[in-house]
Amino acid sequence: MKKLLIIIIIILGILIPNLYIKSTVKVNHIVYMASNNQSKTKSIFSNNELEINKKDINSEDEFVEYLKDVLNEIKKTISKKNLTETDKELLKNTFIDFADFIFYDKEIKGYKFRELSITSKKSVIKYFQTIDNEIEKVFPKYKKSIKKISNKTYSNLKKKADKLLEKYANEIKTTAENKVKKSSKSIFSKIKNAIKKAVVK
Repeated sequence: MKKLLIIIIIILGILIPNLYIKSTVKVNHIVYMASNNQSKTKSIFSNNELEINKKDINSEDEFVEYLKDVLNEIKKTISKKNLTETDKELLKNTFIDFADFIFYDKEIKGYKFRELSITSKKSVIKYFQTIDNEIEKVFPKYKKSIKKISNKTYSNLKKKADKLLEKYANEIKTTAENKVKKSSKSIFSKIKNAIKKAVVK
């Protein structure tokens, strides 16, 4: 009985340290991954050191203006004589955030693309197209490098953006035409009523 107890203690003495070492390795691996992610280049949207990200946004108009400021920040980065790898990562990550906002329901500054008015959507799509074109000038075929880090599709977004822009332009046109029709009907009925009153008198 004593021999059996000694054998069990020896086996436990061998197994317990091995289990402890394995769990420690896993924990260290997780910590390493987390710190690795933190070192990634931010996008313009997530860079809290930029002045545009320190402003309060209290309306849809201010939000659309903020996106215009993001475009201007991209133009500033692109205007550098020599783009570093960090600059390229910044451009790429900003494009991803902007694309995710429009096409993949990402929230930015408390706003979602689908919740914006048609006019704001049209402006946002135009900024997005300009950003894409500007990045393409200095970083050709940059969307191919995005494929490696994302499972989402970014290669056919130009066509999607064009279709959305056409759709919103048509919606704005239809809305404007309907307003004109309503106001002309309203004017016509006012004239009609005025004539009736004049005839009755």
